[in-house]
Formats: sequence, C-alpha cells, structure tokens
Amino acid sequence: MQHHQETTLTTPKLESYAAGRWFAAQDDGTPIADAVTGEIVTRIGGAGPDVAGMVDHARTVGGPVLRELTFHQQAELLRWDGRRTTRRSSSNFRCAYSCVGNPARQA
Repeated sequence: MQHHQETTLTTPKLESYAAGRWFAAQDDGTPIADAVTGEIVTRIGGAGPDVAGMVDHARTVGGPVLRELTFHQQAELLRWDGRRTTRRSSSNFRCAYSCVGNPARQA
C-alpha cells in the first residue's frame, strides 16, 4: 500500500484553466486509475475553482472582447474550437475510457 501512496503523490493533479489562470486544488486529490491496468493516471482535487470569480472574469474580460467581434469572427472562433476539439477527441476519449468503471478510482 505504501507504493500506491507514493505513486499517487507523484502523479500530477488534473488542472483547469479558469478566469485567466491555471487552477489545481490544494489538497492531495483523489487518485484516478486506468480501468485496465490499475495504474494511477492523474488525481482530482476536492475543491473546485472560484465560480464567482469565473463569472466576474467572463463578464469583465471575456464578454467585452466577444461583443467587439463581428458575427463572422465569432463563427470562425467556434469553427477553430470545433476543429481543435475534434483533433484532440481521440486522446481525450482514450483517457476517459481508461478511467471509467474502475473500483481503484475510489481508492
């Protein structure tokens, strides 16, 4: 069990980009294991980002920038994001499928 604890603490925590910065919870996080191999692939912290700060950032930073864009510029941003998401989807799905339904995830 000691090996599992050491592996867990050296595994990177999943981070989120919110309100103009990267966020990772300050706690050790819950280990997320590969459903097939049992290997810990990441950890998810218990405390989430500041939602009120995210809303404020969207209203004061993102909103004004988006309102300055034309309809066609907004559409181009959506197309760009869709292409980026599609390119990354296979690796995202691989990661998601490897972590679903694993009892070790609850460890």
